[in-house]
Amino acid sequence: MAKRLMLGDFVSPITTKDDGRRDYFTVKDFMETYPQFITFKKAENLAQRTLDDYERCHKYMCNYIDEWYSDTLVRYDVNLIRSYISWMLERVSPNTVNIRIRYLKVYLKFLEEEGYVKDSINHRVKKVKEVKNEKKPLTDSDVTKMLKQVNMKSYAGLRDYTVMTLMLSVGTRINETVNIRVRDVFLKEKYIIINGDTAKNRHERVVPINAKLISNINKLIEVSNGCGSPWLFLSTISTDQVKLTHMKQQITDYGKKAGLDKSSSTHKLRHTAITNMIKHGSNPLDVCKIAGHSDLKITMAYYHNNLKDMHKAIENDTLSNFD
Repeated sequence: MAKRLMLGDFVSPITTKDDGRRDYFTVKDFMETYPQFITFKKAENLAQRTLDDYERCHKYMCNYIDEWYSDTLVRYDVNLIRSYISWMLERVSPNTVNIRIRYLKVYLKFLEEEGYVKDSINHRVKKVKEVKNEKKPLTDSDVTKMLKQVNMKSYAGLRDYTVMTLMLSVGTRINETVNIRVRDVFLKEKYIIINGDTAKNRHERVVPINAKLISNINKLIEVSNGCGSPWLFLSTISTDQVKLTHMKQQITDYGKKAGLDKSSSTHKLRHTAITNMIKHGSNPLDVCKIAGHSDLKITMAYYHNNLKDMHKAIENDTLSNFD
């Protein structure tokens, strides 16, 4: 008869502590330790928007665990993370997967550095490969069609038109734009202050105002002052600032009404502004500062040149000096 395979003394059996708790970090622990992580990040004074992003990404993973793990007392290990990544790749784009991985790895690092887990797996979790498809900005024709959809006879129309033209001019983010206060606007000096509380990188910055925007902004200021609201862009049903989600949907709807064959998302407006500033000869360092980018490489990634631009670039090439 074959000898029964036994665990040797050198193998640590899976046991429970005297109080009934497992002596290893479980999948359930992974889910339930997250509030401590959020407290840790709050102590770093992160923006609420960033904290919400962490919470949302963790919720996606918890949904996966709830669907696929009948027993959450099993050991937490790298296979949990890898199976979750594989599951995501069947449902969302690689770009979205990488965004969630980025947030997840911060949590994994926290678990390791704070001593919640003994095994280091963060360095073994890698981003997935992405197919880089060039995202083209709106053309001048696209912008014209889109702006024509706005009813300028109403307050909502004036507000929406000003939001879009401001974003198309200097590339402010939609969250930064809807949070502009009347006191942040300096029409005489032609600039707006983007408050550090709403900026993505928490840094206050100054953005210039195109002279074409001044008249419309002034009208909005008069309305805000008249109803005693501190906000530049108001809801049409109250003196509160316009909701971020509402403004995003409005801009998307204008693009659909214009029949655009490309996205008219709020980020597309920012993308278009940054691309055009660089394309028309603005100093990339100035554009980087206006856009609120932390790195010039991010700014330059927005630049898209077409074949006409590339032909123009070689008008003064080496061969042009020869007959």
